[in-house]
Amino acid sequence: IFSRENDAIWKGKSTADVAPEEAAAIGCAKFGHQLVQSSVENGIEPNIYDSSETASLVEEDVIMSPIGIGLSLQEGDPAAVIVIEEGTPLPALVTKTIDTTGCSSSLAIVQLRSSSTADTSEKNIGKIEGIDSSSNSAEVTMELSIEGRLSICVNGGSKFVL
Repeated sequence: IFSRENDAIWKGKSTADVAPEEAAAIGCAKFGHQLVQSSVENGIEPNIYDSSETASLVEEDVIMSPIGIGLSLQEGDPAAVIVIEEGTPLPALVTKTIDTTGCSSSLAIVQLRSSSTADTSEKNIGKIEGIDSSSNSAEVTMELSIEGRLSICVNGGSKFVL
């Protein structure tokens, strides 16, 4: 694969001193050049860049979560851990490690009220029971679909849907 004409590429180096990655890159570049050159010689105009195609920004409507969803160690606990934030693009898939120190054996799933309204309270929408109280943390994965279906999985266990 190495020839006398390729020796000029290596700028005085012995071909044994060339890194394999560099040799592969130069080989690919030379091969590409030969393909373009043979196309031109055979009367085929190489289409390296089609000027009729221009890059453009396409705006799409992205559905955002209208609410935030979080977890509280106890019902009524004002310090909810936000898992899915209000305004998150849907579908959303979020995994968080929750500190369960001092937790009984359940976590309250709460809907966090919009920050744009006067009412910033939380609304309980469910409960995760069977949290291992001997562990200081739980890995919670929440998935909120475009249709509004909320799936929850704790510590890699089975998924349940609200």
